[in-house]
Amino acid sequence: PFAQYNYGDTNIDPLVVDAFSVWTPGNDTTQIGQAGLRLSYRGGSEATATFEPFISAARMENWSRKDSSSFAFGTPVTAFSLQTNTWKSAMRYSAGILANAHGSRVSGFVVGNIDDDSRLRSFTINAGLRFNF
Repeated sequence: PFAQYNYGDTNIDPLVVDAFSVWTPGNDTTQIGQAGLRLSYRGGSEATATFEPFISAARMENWSRKDSSSFAFGTPVTAFSLQTNTWKSAMRYSAGILANAHGSRVSGFVVGNIDDDSRLRSFTINAGLRFNF
């Protein structure tokens, strides 16, 4: 089992385009969490190299579903407002492999994710090296 929570807070200053126009992006708070299960198998030999393929499934929850900004052109004549509402919850399905050589301080990984919901459909592929000190 695993759980994760991400929090981010931004406050963006207004951008004056010209003497009559200003864009006000405002502020934004991001709060996304997930909890799920991971199934893996460690194979290979500790004397040479190990590899660990895995699959996982997690439920994701988005507590920060709204964003807003405004753009004023020829103030006070015309002002536009933008209000957005995004996904609330989704499932994330992942598969990947981890590998490292015996006695090495470097390990590698490749992970693919699919996020699925009626308002969120995406996929990502991540790969990289980890250096252990």
